[in-house]
Amino acid sequence: MPFPIIKIAAKSRRITIMDLGDRIIYYLGKLTQMMHPVLSPFEAKMLLKYARSEIVGYPPIFIIGAPRTGSTILYQTITKYCDVSYISNFDCYFFKDILIGVRLSKELFKYSVHDSLSSKYGATKGLKSPCEAGALWYRWFPSDRHFVNDSDLEENQLMEMKEVINGVIRIKGRPIIFKNMNCGQRLQVLAKVFPDALFIYITRDPLYTAQSILMVREQIFGNRKAWWSIMPKEYDQLLSLSPTEQVVAQIYFIQKQIEHDLNNLFPDSYYHLEYEKLCQYPANIIEEIRKYAAKRGVPIEIRDNYNVDHFIPNNRQNIDDNTFRDLKIMVNKYFG
Repeated sequence: MPFPIIKIAAKSRRITIMDLGDRIIYYLGKLTQMMHPVLSPFEAKMLLKYARSEIVGYPPIFIIGAPRTGSTILYQTITKYCDVSYISNFDCYFFKDILIGVRLSKELFKYSVHDSLSSKYGATKGLKSPCEAGALWYRWFPSDRHFVNDSDLEENQLMEMKEVINGVIRIKGRPIIFKNMNCGQRLQVLAKVFPDALFIYITRDPLYTAQSILMVREQIFGNRKAWWSIMPKEYDQLLSLSPTEQVVAQIYFIQKQIEHDLNNLFPDSYYHLEYEKLCQYPANIIEEIRKYAAKRGVPIEIRDNYNVDHFIPNNRQNIDDNTFRDLKIMVNKYFG
């Protein structure tokens, strides 16, 4: 009997191969979560083997900053051109059993590099593409707020975070880059768990950062009033502000908290770069990051066929004149 030809129809639109791929990936994620009760005993054994072993690992490296500052293209660039590890989309489907996910990923993809330099709202498509791994970090951090101080988590949560992340690093066997922008509001916790951690802090002209956040609000929610992305400690105070002042204040307080905590907790362990310079001189920036990491005992090698793509910074007016003028006023108010 020949295989039947199945036609998939939709009333409003035809389902494309991309739609089908997205659905498969969606159900893969659901399947891995359903398998958690079966996988958890094996995860526990791997935790004993890797997280608590004497295998030498590296301190984690975190990319932090305000939203829409170029952190995703920085993350993609480093992980594409440097011989480092990261949490992939595939890894994160196993966020409840992350060591199993990382081990499977290593066997499936070996050390093959991703080829992703595009994203949507910080998300990169592709099983082996770099992921923010929000679900993994929410295993320990609260999901209703982003600022967390060093007394908000229990000791057992801190210990589990340390063991799991160290286990991930040891399985991957390479320096690891994490890009989760919420971690910039959790530096007090990270200082207790990973005192040797390294940080790459990226900033962008606040005028164009604010404009970009406003545009994302419109694209996702259909209006400029709905909050999007990181909530600084002052979040409740910002809710009564106009949308233009709100987004500028959001950037200001996110960066203020990051800079306060970095200078007090990691004064010699962070590297600051600007989005505009990353776009103009990506190869130079990567070299500076490599030197910064090497001084702190973290060797980062360049991959073969190293040829960094240049980027055009999207620093131009993309909204109406009145709103753009209001943003300029607010940027001057907060950033002087």
